[in-house]
Amino acid sequence: MNSHIKGALAVGLITAGLALAFAWAGGIFGREALSAPDFVNLQQGAQPHAGFRRAHAKGLCISGEFVSNGNLAAYSAAQLFEPGSTPFTGRYSIGGSNPTAPDLASPVRSLALSLEQANGEQWRTAMNTPPVLAVGNPEDFFEQLQSLQPDPATGRPDRNKIMAFFQAHPESAAFLAWPGLAKNVHTYCQLYIRAISRH
Repeated sequence: MNSHIKGALAVGLITAGLALAFAWAGGIFGREALSAPDFVNLQQGAQPHAGFRRAHAKGLCISGEFVSNGNLAAYSAAQLFEPGSTPFTGRYSIGGSNPTAPDLASPVRSLALSLEQANGEQWRTAMNTPPVLAVGNPEDFFEQLQSLQPDPATGRPDRNKIMAFFQAHPESAAFLAWPGLAKNVHTYCQLYIRAISRH
């Protein structure tokens, strides 16, 4: 084997070794990626409510139009911000998987909108009342949902599991403080709903 081939093989092996090392360090090996069905199955629980959403099961649908005065058109190429109106459909909802829960059972309220532009583009947005999320990635959110699952013996979430989760995630402090600071309103008309952006 000539020296050029040996050198190319050595570089190739070193590159492959480094790629595998980075992949291992990044957690690609040894764990399965979460999927949308994982979340759906977890939120469905032992007693699914047929015909209802698994998350934010209780809600009401809305429709209307978004009217733009054109003042944002200079800052965006989006047709949505040109002067005119865009029809939308949407849904107000409360957190949880129980479609018969009392309206004030959860402090989390949500608004989802789908705006249909004349050019065929569709804008979708989902907003919640909390100003922050408890955790910042899907894996931790899945763990949070697991900690909230009802104990089969009592039918209620295990407070110790919930506390253990939040103690293991100190980044959730602002989320935990929010319900005590939020004004609990009795109508969707008075909600302050936020879009949360992670940069």
